Amino acid sequence: NKAYRRDKRSRFLALFIPIGLIYLVAIPIGRVPDEPAHLARAYGISVGHFITSANEEGKYGEYLPSDLALLGKTNQTYGNTLNILSDTTGDDEYVFVEDSTIAIYNFINFIPQSAGFLLGRILNLPVLITAYLARLFNFICFCALFYFAIKKVPFGKVFFFFIAFFPIVLQEAISLSADCLAIGMSAALISFSLYLAYDKSAKLTRKNYIILLIFILFESLCKIVYLPLCFLIFLIPTSKFKNKKDRLLRTIIPIATIIIINLIWLKIASRYLIEYNPGVNSGEQLKYILSSPLSYLQVIFNTCISSMYQFTYGMFGGWLEWLDVEVGHIYLVLSIIIASILVYKNSEIKFKIPTAGRALIIGIAVVTIGLIFTSLYIQWNPVGHGIVGGMQGRYFLPIFLLAPAIACGLRRKNINSTSVIVDAKENHNLLYLFSIFHSFAAVIVIICSHVG
Repeated sequence: NKAYRRDKRSRFLALFIPIGLIYLVAIPIGRVPDEPAHLARAYGISVGHFITSANEEGKYGEYLPSDLALLGKTNQTYGNTLNILSDTTGDDEYVFVEDSTIAIYNFINFIPQSAGFLLGRILNLPVLITAYLARLFNFICFCALFYFAIKKVPFGKVFFFFIAFFPIVLQEAISLSADCLAIGMSAALISFSLYLAYDKSAKLTRKNYIILLIFILFESLCKIVYLPLCFLIFLIPTSKFKNKKDRLLRTIIPIATIIIINLIWLKIASRYLIEYNPGVNSGEQLKYILSSPLSYLQVIFNTCISSMYQFTYGMFGGWLEWLDVEVGHIYLVLSIIIASILVYKNSEIKFKIPTAGRALIIGIAVVTIGLIFTSLYIQWNPVGHGIVGGMQGRYFLPIFLLAPAIACGLRRKNINSTSVIVDAKENHNLLYLFSIFHSFAAVIVIICSHVG
């Protein structure tokens, strides 16, 4: 089993790193959704602006070197990207870039990218090289988190491996976007929580507990909609603690602490909630939801019915860059089939999650999905609008990682719940080949979109 687990991890790094580096170069900076604003936020943090401030006109954003601001344009191509490299003179001209929509993100989301920008400035590197260095730091962080996830998750290792090679995941992993850390941290937290809860060899040592607390803190501050994933700590059974009182204290206190921290940050960041779209009123929208919960549930239902195809296509990477590069339906269909097979196979393993644990996991998934819908409904949609606009499939990727746990052991009865095994030792070479082929097919489409 140990050799099998090492094989999964080594194959992940051997394939993911070179493919990711190809994506890093193939996708121009600024071509990932919201990357220009994330670039501005990360650069601001690298110079010590942990909380975004306003300029003379009252707009929130950052002052960037002119070449760096030019690099972050959404219509970036290979040609003008290279021109920036050749035209960079290291002048001190700065321009203001508004990033109020991203200012609400906690600075913790941008630690890797900011470290890259900081190192680039220290070494006095050209702007283009510095920006790609920031991307590289974000990618390294993602690789480390997903490697850890595949290493620790007690079941569903192949599923995690497969999800990592979704083109949309690769795109986020090599970008300057905060979604990179959100997806990677979600994978690490989910896998480590399941490991501590259901791997009978796992001990809740001081080291493991501190690692879990770090994951919980970072996950809650990445995006508040993913805060419910932190409640996975309650899956850890009493037997892993000293006693019931110890379990209560070491689970309730961390959850209460992160809730307080997030409330404080929301209070600080509320100044950045700017209502861009006509008819949007966040306060009135919240009142509508609270006063008419059944009507709001109907809004969510209508959105799912009308946009299910778009959500699925987006989550599996059917659209890339600014959702204007289409990969192809054949890859979407095959990815859905393979993911379904992997989840189904996970339902056959010789392990059964207790009913209370499975109910908690399902509840966390439902609440998180509800928060994703609600956050966008409040911030982007007119009061009482019939559907939730602004949704993208990639927002559901962290929740999709819970699928193996929800399905785990469903097709086996009367099995000792204290035992656990990893995936059956099957040959997954065809799956690896498909992941490689799918990833390269997507990157070829991206390259052709820029040179065609």
